[in-house]
Amino acid sequence: MNRSNIKTGNTNISPNNPNKQVPKKTWATMSRRYHLRLLVRFEMLLLVLCIYVFDREQYDLFFHHFFQSFTLLHLVWFYILWEMVLQALPLSWMPTGCMKQFAFRFEPVPDYSKEKTGAKKGKEEDVEDPTSAEVGKKLLKKGGKAASKRNELLQLYRRSQDRRAFCVLICWYVLNSFWWVLFLTGRFTEAECFIGSVLYTVFDLICILWFCPFQLIFMNTRCCSTCRVFNYGQIFTVTPILLIPSFASLSLVAVAVIIFLQWEILWHLHPERFYEGTNLRLNCSHCSEQLCVSRNKIYRRFHIPFPGRNDPGLAKKN
Repeated sequence: MNRSNIKTGNTNISPNNPNKQVPKKTWATMSRRYHLRLLVRFEMLLLVLCIYVFDREQYDLFFHHFFQSFTLLHLVWFYILWEMVLQALPLSWMPTGCMKQFAFRFEPVPDYSKEKTGAKKGKEEDVEDPTSAEVGKKLLKKGGKAASKRNELLQLYRRSQDRRAFCVLICWYVLNSFWWVLFLTGRFTEAECFIGSVLYTVFDLICILWFCPFQLIFMNTRCCSTCRVFNYGQIFTVTPILLIPSFASLSLVAVAVIIFLQWEILWHLHPERFYEGTNLRLNCSHCSEQLCVSRNKIYRRFHIPFPGRNDPGLAKKN
C-alpha cells in the first residue's frame, strides 16, 4: 500500500484502503463528535480535581448521602452513566466498533455460511485473515484448503480473540488491583477512587482516538471497528470504585457489568458480527467513520508498527 495515498489533509480517501472514497462529512462528523466527548471528559476530570482540592466535603455527601444532597459530582455521575447506557442501545449514530454486536450493523459477505471451494494457492486476496498476516500466510502455504471455508476461519478467529481478550482482562485487573489495596488499607478514600474512574474515562477515548496499548500489545486488531474488547471500556472505567459500598459507585458498576455481559453473550451467539471475514461493515472499504485517522497519524509520526496489517512496511516512512 502506498502511504502517499493515506494523507488525511483535505482528502476523503480511506487511510486503510486508498481505493475507497469515504464520505467526508460522515468522517468529519464522527471524528468531531469523539473529540468533543474527549474534551467534555477532560473537563470533568478537572472538575473532580478542583472539588477534591477546594471542597472535599462534596465527596462525602456524594457517596454517603447520595439522595439527600445534590453536588456537582452528581452531574459527573449522570454523564458517565448516560454514556454507558448508550453503549447498550442499538443506536445508528454510534460508531460500528461499539455497535457491531447488534444485527443492524451486520452486513454478511456473500455466502459467508457456505463452504467456499476452489481457492487458489498463493492468492492472498482469496483469504480472509482471521488473526494476522502470519496466520494467513501459513494457510496459503497449505494450499488454501482451510482458508476456503469461512466458518473454519471464523472459529479460528473466535478462539484466538477469546484468548487475547482473557489476557486483557487478567492483566488489567492484576495491574489495577492497587486501587482496591489502597482503598481497603485506608490510604485511598472514595474521593481518590472516583477521580481514578473519571481519569479512566479520559483514557478510554485516548485509546480510540490517539493511542491504544490494548491494540498494540494484546489484540493485534487493525482498528476499533474490529476490536474484540471495544466495550470493555465500561468495566475498566469502574475498576477503581468497584469495592465502594455506595449507590453512586454500585450503580455505575451494575450498568458496566450489564454492558459487559450483553457484549459477551452476543459475541458467543453471533461471532460472525464481530469478524470482518463475515461482516462487510467491518472492512475498511465499507467504513465511513475513520476514527483511526488521528491514531494512524501518531503511529506514523513515531514509527509505531501498525497492528493487524498485512503490509509490514505500512508504518515506514517513505
